[in-house]
Amino acid sequence: MKPRISLIMASDSLGNVWASFTQVNTDSKIFSMYLRELAKALDKDRPGWRKDTILTMDGASYHQTTETFAMLRALNVPTMILGPSSYNVAACELLFAALKRHQMNPSRLPTGKK
Repeated sequence: MKPRISLIMASDSLGNVWASFTQVNTDSKIFSMYLRELAKALDKDRPGWRKDTILTMDGASYHQTTETFAMLRALNVPTMILGPSSYNVAACELLFAALKRHQMNPSRLPTGKK
């Protein structure tokens, strides 16, 4: 059986990308771990990033759990959840689409739940 690849990604308006590839389904525990590590990296690279940054999320179920909201509050991360079917305004969705194309996935590893 081929491994399933999951991707969590953040990008900013300067073109920086922070990505995490896993071989497990993303849930609130995995997402919270990603948020914690992302905040650590941003704190190191750009102290004060919280003053000019808003984390936008597409509303996946694990984005809206009690655990995720608790982590976001603990990290003091400004957040906005996009409305349903807002893929055209989620910059990371364009990157996801590129990674799923054949040129960037020559082995055609599964990238979705189906």
